[in-house]
Amino acid sequence: VEVCGGGRYDGLARVLGSDRDDQGVGFAFGLERLWQALQAQGGDVATATASADVLVMASSTRARNQAIGLAEALRSEGIRVILETNRNIKEITISSKAMGIACVIEVGVDPMSVFLHDLAGRTRSRVAVADLPGLLGKGRRR
Repeated sequence: VEVCGGGRYDGLARVLGSDRDDQGVGFAFGLERLWQALQAQGGDVATATASADVLVMASSTRARNQAIGLAEALRSEGIRVILETNRNIKEITISSKAMGIACVIEVGVDPMSVFLHDLAGRTRSRVAVADLPGLLGKGRRR
């Protein structure tokens, strides 16, 4: 299983419209693939994946800033948050369950469009942002 990819990106800036022809390198890890590799090697997946209390997702690209703001606010309350802005709820639900995350918060553009998905109970309910720390167990830490 390939878990990381990358390479040199010389000339990429010019291809994307820049006047400069900068050199560059980059790489990215696939979190699900890292999880699969750890599991295949007999790693303690339960411990390795218990890295967050909740996953915050943007329901659309327009809701990205609201999701980022909410993730920051929850982190300031001591809640461990994973932020996801590029995948749909079905994909996020699958990966959240695999990582041992029990709740997904779906953030829309409208401040009233915040939904708490309880993955164990398979419920979705509209929630007020101010109520989230209490619902998630304010101050939970590792």
